[in-house]
Amino acid sequence: MADEEKYTKLIDEIKILYTEHLNKQNILRLDREKKFSIFCNELQDLYEQEKEKIYDVYVRPFVNQYSFLQEASSLEVIGKLKYETYHSLFLKYIWSCQNPFGAQILKDFLITIGQEKKWLNTLFCRNYEGCIEERTKALRKGNDKKRIDLLFVDKKNEWCIVIENKIDSEVHYSGSQKRSQLDFYYSHCEKTYMGYNKLYILLSYNNKNTSHVKGNWIYANYYTVFKSLLKYHAKDDLIRDYLKSLFKLLFSNDIMLNNEYNTLYRGMQFYNNIISNIK
Repeated sequence: MADEEKYTKLIDEIKILYTEHLNKQNILRLDREKKFSIFCNELQDLYEQEKEKIYDVYVRPFVNQYSFLQEASSLEVIGKLKYETYHSLFLKYIWSCQNPFGAQILKDFLITIGQEKKWLNTLFCRNYEGCIEERTKALRKGNDKKRIDLLFVDKKNEWCIVIENKIDSEVHYSGSQKRSQLDFYYSHCEKTYMGYNKLYILLSYNNKNTSHVKGNWIYANYYTVFKSLLKYHAKDDLIRDYLKSLFKLLFSNDIMLNNEYNTLYRGMQFYNNIISNIK
């Protein structure tokens, strides 16, 4: 009986030790959960502080300074905010010689995307012409003719600027060799404007198109267009209207003003793409 009592006592002590161990583990777990909860709350507070700082110091002052951007634009009203041809038509007018500020605005845009070639100074001679949907010649029999979205040509000073415009769509490929439409436009312009200075630009709202830029093509996004136009907002009603369209395309009004939709990421995106580049 003595051995049985010792065994029973040992079992009871083990149970007590195990229970104490579980209690300690539970206390440690609760302590860790409490510390983690405090950390999350502090992180949330820090997030909110940084978000409000970005919006209060940069975003809201910008939106208040350019309050006209909150107004409806023509492309928004007619439901064509993401139609490439309509954007091309606006850009053709804005960058054209017919617009008193066209040459300077086009030069500003090219500088914004890092293109400061000497031959571009002849923009101010105002001899160039612009067109949209320029038909290309078939490179071989049976090929469908393709259209260049936006083309500026100065035959006197021998240069051309070729712009492929993309909003939601991506560069497409065709033929057995899977040549891109950019390849076709390049071949066409190299033959048609032999000896000219040339600039090939893929202008896109969809960042997926960056992967299609090769060879002589350079990439530009619509933030660069917006930035280059902003200082002309009071000089031309059509520019002002188009800026409103670009603002709606690039940044939702709700994100700018409605706290429910504000995020630190969107605020930083706005700061990096716009504010930091217009100071």
